[in-house]
Amino acid sequence: MAPSTVPARRSRIRRSREQWRELLERFGRSGQSREQFCRERSLTLSSFDRWRRPLGQTVAPRPVIASEPLFFELAPDASAASGAWKVELQLGAGVLLRLRHAC
Repeated sequence: MAPSTVPARRSRIRRSREQWRELLERFGRSGQSREQFCRERSLTLSSFDRWRRPLGQTVAPRPVIASEPLFFELAPDASAASGAWKVELQLGAGVLLRLRHAC
């Protein structure tokens, strides 16, 4: 008789509300993307997002470092022959900001 080739099933880890709060606090301090944070800790994005909604309001936000500029000026490239410029910023959550200037 041939050995079974059915893949082993991963057991589901159940975490308490406090464990999720701790994970969300770590995420806030990590500076990582959701995907990277979850992949390194074997978390599913769906579970992470499900807990992030109700608990995210109570988790302290990431501190803003005073030396980081909050805004900076974008200027067209001086070497551009046409004087026109285009800027595209991916803001996350599927939002794309496009800025165009035609001379």
